[in-house]
Amino acid sequence: MRCPMECREGAELVLAYCTRRLEPEKAEWFERHLKDCASCRETTMAQKSVWEALDYWEALPVSEDFDRRLRARIRTEEQKTWIERLPALGLTGWLRPALPIASVAVFALAMFLVRTPRAGLPEPQAHLDSAEVEQTERALEDLEMIRQFTLPAREASPHNPI
Repeated sequence: MRCPMECREGAELVLAYCTRRLEPEKAEWFERHLKDCASCRETTMAQKSVWEALDYWEALPVSEDFDRRLRARIRTEEQKTWIERLPALGLTGWLRPALPIASVAVFALAMFLVRTPRAGLPEPQAHLDSAEVEQTERALEDLEMIRQFTLPAREASPHNPI
């Protein structure tokens, strides 16, 4: 086998070895490998020291009213408006008064872009002349009439059997 540090499974192998969850055959191979490989030996020693430190670590006792205080704080945070939450997000100082100004600027920019005519596009007309409407209706009627003339010709065509 090649060095575990050269594979993706290297970290998993070291972790399993340090927590004594490695199969006996693999553990024996890994111990032999540790004698020859300084990189694996160093990584394993560091991992073992972390696990030993965790074995000695004791968590502080939790106060009896911890759950009650936590729920109360969650309720308080949920009732805050978005502007009141800014300090909790680290957005304080100059940014807090700048938010309303920035929102007005964005709104003004959006209105300017909506109102500005696009290059190459015709201006929309508020109303159409009655002559233009009549001309469009006549053109559509003419197209419909031409379509009706071409339908019988297609049906009688020798290439299109009925």
